[in-house]
This record gives sequence, structure tokens and C-alpha cells, in this order.
Amino acid sequence: SEGVMRAVILIGAILLSALLGQALTSILGRFLRDAITWSPARIVDNALGAALNVLALAVMTWILASAIAMLPRTEATSMIQQSKVVTTLDAIVPDQVRDAFIQLRDAVGDGALPRVFSTLAEIVGPEVSAPDDSLLASPAIQQSALSVARIVGVAPACSTSLSGSGFFVGEGFVLTNAHVVAGVTEPEVQVGDQRWPASIVYFDPQLDVAALRIDANSVRALALRTTPPESGSDAVAIGYPGGGDLQVLPARIRALVQARGDDIYGKSGVQR
Repeated sequence: SEGVMRAVILIGAILLSALLGQALTSILGRFLRDAITWSPARIVDNALGAALNVLALAVMTWILASAIAMLPRTEATSMIQQSKVVTTLDAIVPDQVRDAFIQLRDAVGDGALPRVFSTLAEIVGPEVSAPDDSLLASPAIQQSALSVARIVGVAPACSTSLSGSGFFVGEGFVLTNAHVVAGVTEPEVQVGDQRWPASIVYFDPQLDVAALRIDANSVRALALRTTPPESGSDAVAIGYPGGGDLQVLPARIRALVQARGDDIYGKSGVQR
């Protein structure tokens, strides 16, 4: 698939860069060793060289593991993500290194959607049963789907058409993702055959949340929970993926996690 090809290209670029870097540093190292004749300085040079080699190996291991994590989930990729070495490196790697990897990743991949999880460790939680398909026939679910909107617009700065999903949270207010309306000057809210021009009244690029205001009160708002759902609770995902038709899919809550990821501009270090 296209995603696998991008990951393979990224891994190849990383390995090529590592080989070139190793060759250049080896040449530089030999030049410095030949230039240093004082014995104490040679000892310091050897110690610093060893430390830099360990650091470079650690960074390269983390970058390769991050690239491999883009591949489809298999037993091999899962073992890499669960490796104690990789998870330890992932916990201490600086955000500057994450940002550099994100730029490299976006150069060969689709960076349109921000990553909610930028850590390599698997998201753990209790085992839960499969989603309940019978939920889709529930009148309450069918009624709730009428409060979910398609959001469309054009970002003039990059001449890009954007689309996404949102839902009504109050009379004339729609909640959506910030990346859906980033750079959009005239967003539009659509529900069925109804169309409304909207204005952006709230925009948070870190939490990836935006609120839109429309001049309409004919759509029922969905009630928001004030407490998190329990593990194993029934859920339903409703939206317009890729700007296409409305889809309603059953789901089940597994766990509440503190996610570390990227903001909508690819800047790492965001807690959600």
C-alpha cells in the first residue's frame, strides 16, 4: 500500500543518511586523531568519540523504530515497539529530535493529520469485548447522527480544500477539529441538504479543537458528558471520513490515557 511504501522510503532514507554520516565522521575522526599528538588529549578524544558513537546509535535506533512503527502491525513490529531499549529511548528523547523526525516523515508521507500518539510504546488497557453492532439500530443513535455535520472549506494560503466532521454542542455552535478549519476563511457546515456559512469562534492548535458559529437553531445539540466513560462502555463513531458519506460505526471504550502527540502543525510535546 501507499503507507507501506512511504515507510519503506523513509527507512531507506534513514539508513542511507546513517551510512553517509558514519563515513563523514570516520574521515573527520581520523583527521583529528592524526592531528592530536598529546597523550592526555588523545584519551579525552577517545572518550568523547565513544560517547558520541553511543549517542548516535541511540538516536538512530529510536528513529528507525519510529519509522518501523509506521508499518502495518505484525508480531515483529509489535516486538520492536515493546522493546525495553526502544521504550526507554522513547521516554527520554528530546522534543527537538521528535520534531526533526516529523519533518523527515512528512517529507515522504501524508502529514495532514496530527499524530495523537507520538510515543512508540503500545497503548495499554484492559481487554474489552468486541463492539456491539446492534447499537446501530438504536433510535437514540440514529437521532444523534442528525446532529453530526460535515465541515468543508478552502485554505487560500495553500489552495487546499479541507473537510472533516463536527457535531452540534449548543444552539448554533459546532465543535470540530482545529486541523479541519486551519487557514480556512469561509468554512461551511452541512447537515443533509442544509448548508450554513460559519465563523470560527475558538481555535486551539494544540488540543486540535475548534468551535464554529452558524446562524441556525434547527439542529438539536448533543449533550456532553461531564465524567469520562468507564472501560467497556458502549460507544459509536459517527462522522464523514475523508469528506465522504456519513458513517456510523460501533465502538467500545478500552481505557482513558494521557496521550503525548503533536499539535496540528507537527510540533511535538502536546499532552491530551
